[in-house]
This record gives sequence, C-alpha cells and structure tokens, in this order.
Amino acid sequence: QVCVIARSVKNMLSSLKANSLIVTPSDRDDIIVAACMAALDGVPLAGIVLTGGEEPNNCVMKLCAKAFQTGLPLMLVDSDSYVSAATAANIDTQVAVDDMERVRNVMVYMAERLNNEVLRIRCSLKRQDVHMSPAAFMYTLENLAREKQRRIVLPEGLDPRIIRAAAICHERRIAQCVLMEEPDEVRR
Repeated sequence: QVCVIARSVKNMLSSLKANSLIVTPSDRDDIIVAACMAALDGVPLAGIVLTGGEEPNNCVMKLCAKAFQTGLPLMLVDSDSYVSAATAANIDTQVAVDDMERVRNVMVYMAERLNNEVLRIRCSLKRQDVHMSPAAFMYTLENLAREKQRRIVLPEGLDPRIIRAAAICHERRIAQCVLMEEPDEVRR
C-alpha cells in the first residue's frame, strides 16, 4: 500500500502498518521519526520515500539511524509526493516465472542493493530469535523429542485420535506412549 503522508503524526498513525510504503516530503521530520519509531517497534514497513529532492535534516537522520540499520529502506527522489506515489503505485511487481530476462534483472537489481551488514546481523541471531514455518517448527520439535526419549502417559486410551497419535509417536520414535486403558480394549 502506497501512503502519501502530509498530515500531522496523530492523523497518520493508521498508515503505519505492515508493507506500507510511506511517501512524504523530505522536510517532514515528524513523519520520518514516526515511521522510524514504527519500524523499531516491529512494524515491517515497505520503506520511506522522501520527496522534493532536499536532503533530510542530518540530526533527524542520526536520530533514526537504528531504524535504518534494521533494514528499513529509504529513498530520496526529486519528484513531488503525488508523482512519486503515483509512480510507486503503478509499478508492476509481478515477475512471470518464464520471463527469464526480467527474473535476471530483478536478481541483479536486488543483489546490487542488498545490505550485507544487515543480512549478516540477521543471520547471526540466536536460535530462539529465529522465526520458523510450522513445518520447520514440527521438525525441530520432533527431533528434540526424539533426543529426550520421554514417556508420555495418555489417559484417554480408547479415543481413536489418541491411539493414532500414540502410534505415530511410536513409528517415528518421538516418545514412548502409555495408554491408560486395558490392552484388550485398545486392540479392539
């Protein structure tokens, strides 16, 4: 979502949400600071486009340095906010799989602009700070359980779902399951 911001901070806060591209004049220090605070608070903004061609205030940029170190993209353009927003909104972001020339161009463009320092920092995060897909989480959890080889007591031994879960745990060697039921009843 492309958001042209020219309002006061209290009236533009609703625009500071995930994947929003903030387009604002480069002399709007308040908007720059608010967007950077949102980024530091974990809002994954698409970036900030500063319009009008003027360099932003150096003190403001120093104040916002930590936000930019997180990887928040910042672009300074000569055009005004309306033209910049219209241009950004009309960008075709789709890349067809069979359009090899465009795929190559996108790869080259991204490779030239990657911030290696930000990538290095993000790749060196502690394991508990890394977000995982559900499948990766399950894989990791199963491996940890396999290493521990715990015994799990399951009180509802006649429930077909519990019996199936116990069988899966046994097949995958995740844990030793004990069903709290008469063995003859479970076998039926």
